Amino acid sequence: AKGEGQGSLGEDAARILSAIGYYKNTMEMSAACARAPARWQPCFESLCREYGQAVRMTGRLDFDDMLYECRMLLQEDRAARDYWQGRFGHILIDEFQDINPVQYEAVKLLSAAPYNIFAVGDDDQAIYGFRGSQPECLKRFQSQYDARQLLLDMNYRSKPEIVRASLAVIEENRDRFLKQLRAAAEPGNGDGTA
Repeated sequence: AKGEGQGSLGEDAARILSAIGYYKNTMEMSAACARAPARWQPCFESLCREYGQAVRMTGRLDFDDMLYECRMLLQEDRAARDYWQGRFGHILIDEFQDINPVQYEAVKLLSAAPYNIFAVGDDDQAIYGFRGSQPECLKRFQSQYDARQLLLDMNYRSKPEIVRASLAVIEENRDRFLKQLRAAAEPGNGDGTA
């Protein structure tokens, strides 16, 4: 019988695997541990290690390992890093608001001077926080690479009322780029079609 506030072993296992995935995508052990069921939090770090050993013993990778191991390879293997840095002269990243810290570090390791990186993203459209994405990486990117920001502020899809309503919602987001969006259908913004 399960105690009060305790899930079944299957439910706990699913939450533990999700927390392990969060750790592999963020490298934030304490935040990942907080996502695990309370009764497993005291031993979560050792669960992570044991799970990793069990996966390695099978000779396989789980989904989150693909990113984590890529980052580790680029960080630890100079020859592999040099090869991949030389392989790509330019890097284009779309949906950058959904990047997580492990992906960000892998991109940093892939890039080399003169850092020909073009990133496209909107911090107000981030949807993968449950998987460890951090829209703050947009600001980090701008700062670390002294990147120039180009704001696409014209919305051609929505009527002015929708744009105003969406701005009212997203202005509540903390730690975001300040931006003013406008609908193409507003007077003075084009042909008046939405």
